[in-house]
Amino acid sequence: MTAPQDPYSSPGEPGSGYPGGPPPRKPGPQIFSILAIVCGVLAILILPIIFGPVGAILAVVGRSRGETLWKVGLGAAIGGLVLGILLGSLVTASN
Repeated sequence: MTAPQDPYSSPGEPGSGYPGGPPPRKPGPQIFSILAIVCGVLAILILPIIFGPVGAILAVVGRSRGETLWKVGLGAAIGGLVLGILLGSLVTASN
């Protein structure tokens, strides 16, 4: 027999009814993560110094909201920043 649930305990605490932590979040819209991916692609093409950090911030916000694509968004933002700067320097150096 299990102990009765304490109505004043939060999920994950002993006696709360959630073994190992709070219940998993329902999958919802991935808005911030998708915007981070879009910013990463835009950073490759135009203004990498602007769109790269904005995409990284959006990915972190997506992580705090429990979105599952936040890692992809962060990778796209950082990759877009690096590739955009490299492409910009190559284009500038060739002129």
